[in-house]
Amino acid sequence: EPWHNLAQAWQMEDKRAMAAAVKWVADFGASSGADALAGFSTTLMKLAGQPMRRRLNILIAVFPALPA
Repeated sequence: EPWHNLAQAWQMEDKRAMAAAVKWVADFGASSGADALAGFSTTLMKLAGQPMRRRLNILIAVFPALPA
């Protein structure tokens, strides 16, 4: 799943994997993928100031298939 890939890449701070995942999500469609990325990036920006454990807990709540 592209969203799981994006969340995992962000969790691992893997810039190359994040770029690939963003491209994959953006390829969903001109508006749907881009709109979804805009919302997701807004959420990530809000989490940026949070401690890593809190960020991971939120991502795991949103993407339960992620490893804890």
